[in-house]
Amino acid sequence: MKKLFCKLLLAASFLTPLFINKVQAMGSGPYVEGLKDFAKSVSLGIETPASSGSGVLIGKKGDTYFFLTADHVAISDPQEEEFWAYSVAGGQTKQYRITSFEKPNAFEGKDIVIGSFTTKDQLRIALIFPLDIEKYVPRPPSVPFYTWQVINMMGASYDDEWDIQGPPLIGGVSIPTRAITVPIFRFSSGVMQTRALGNQKGYEAIYSAISTVPGMSGGGIYGARSCARGKFDPDSNKDWWGAYPGVIGLHGMSEEYGSSGGRSGTSLGVPLDLFVEYLGKNADRYGIPIGKDYYDEVIKLCVTQSMY
Repeated sequence: MKKLFCKLLLAASFLTPLFINKVQAMGSGPYVEGLKDFAKSVSLGIETPASSGSGVLIGKKGDTYFFLTADHVAISDPQEEEFWAYSVAGGQTKQYRITSFEKPNAFEGKDIVIGSFTTKDQLRIALIFPLDIEKYVPRPPSVPFYTWQVINMMGASYDDEWDIQGPPLIGGVSIPTRAITVPIFRFSSGVMQTRALGNQKGYEAIYSAISTVPGMSGGGIYGARSCARGKFDPDSNKDWWGAYPGVIGLHGMSEEYGSSGGRSGTSLGVPLDLFVEYLGKNADRYGIPIGKDYYDEVIKLCVTQSMY
């Protein structure tokens, strides 16, 4: 895929006081707080007849919401057995009956499926496309909008392989257990290691995570995507820059040492860029934001809720 990133090395000697003040005003806390808040708002806990998992909301069509989760979470037909989705967005726990799971041909052999449920509740949708996918996220002619690879911004270096600023966050919602009797959002900071092209079940994303639990399978791998508009003219109030949260993959499982069952601290996930063509072509079917709708959300996040 063609990269449309404009690379910018920000040296302190070239920053004006006005620009520095603007940077500081965009966020006083660690950027990970922005990832955590957004991940919590789009994450689901999934209760199955046998176990549990997590998911990520990606679209809405009418009153029907669509989400991604791991294939090994969707072990049977929700029309015959009860599957429930839990949202903890806004500090309130809401429960929804899952109505379907779908595994398109494009997902064959990969640990990923699309699920759905219906509700009139207003839930947030994750941003799943990087901005360099012009085929499905074309830049509106009237919007001089760019993405930037910002080096060591606010202490978070740019990961060129995954097009994210700083390390990712792995997030999901655990359903009630004997010890924790309410659904809660769980997250873990991660470190991307490498990409294992062609690895089994689509597990091409290899990363270290501080702590993951089985109920997080199917949850999102979230990364901060840098963004900017304008030419950083100190005399213009239309210029801005920052970062917004996006989903780069789904958490699948932790690596185990052979037959011992011991965990190595390394996790495996399914990158969403494997399914750009399918999700882009079927965006209307699943209510996935693309084009101007996608840009409007990115601009809102970068201008009003930037993580930097």
